[in-house]
Amino acid sequence: MKHLFVVIALFFSTFIWAQNACNTYFPLNKNSERTYITYNAKNNPEGKMLYKITEFNELKDGYTANINISFEDKKGNNAYEKTTEVSCKDGIFSMDFQSMIPAGIQDQLDDNIEMSFENQKIDFPANPQVGDKLPDVSYNFNMKSGGANVMNMEITITEREIVARETITTAAGEFDCIKYKAVSKYNINAMGMTMPGQSGTDYTWFSGKVGMVKSESYNRNGKLESSTLLESFKN
Repeated sequence: MKHLFVVIALFFSTFIWAQNACNTYFPLNKNSERTYITYNAKNNPEGKMLYKITEFNELKDGYTANINISFEDKKGNNAYEKTTEVSCKDGIFSMDFQSMIPAGIQDQLDDNIEMSFENQKIDFPANPQVGDKLPDVSYNFNMKSGGANVMNMEITITEREIVARETITTAAGEFDCIKYKAVSKYNINAMGMTMPGQSGTDYTWFSGKVGMVKSESYNRNGKLESSTLLESFKN
């Protein structure tokens, strides 16, 4: 489960923009690839994420694409792999979080476990500009066993804004980027008990050449918790 949420968080950050109307911030082509390294608060590598476009269909008003996602942990083990579909229509990029749950993950937990996402599609405008403020987003992750609720997590994303344009350098090169900010809050109810809500601020840097270049996540006290850097890419 830990790796699933890591994958969703990175996927969410990587593919939120689109270009010409639907491909400005991630140049989508069949066989395009992106490799990212994730780091912990002490800047030690935690794993490697690979995204590869396996199918791309251009439409009159946008496109649909299949993306293969794999996550390799710091020991070199393949901890996650899944192919999911994304789409862009009339300049709005969409993805289905539920499709990212591997078919076998329920077997790792319990044969009776059911997982689902509600309000799982999140949309983003094409051609963002510094100073743009984006709509709040909320969605729910629900887990049931034998029809009874085991856990419900509500994620609310607010203060979404394009805050700056900056130059970022990684192992993959130097990139002119737009800096995106979002504040996330997680409310969790498990086994009838409500846990204290967690919140944090995320910053993500996007380039028109490759998409996401860098991301940083901070806790509610402003302390860096994790980061991600683009290691390599192929368009």
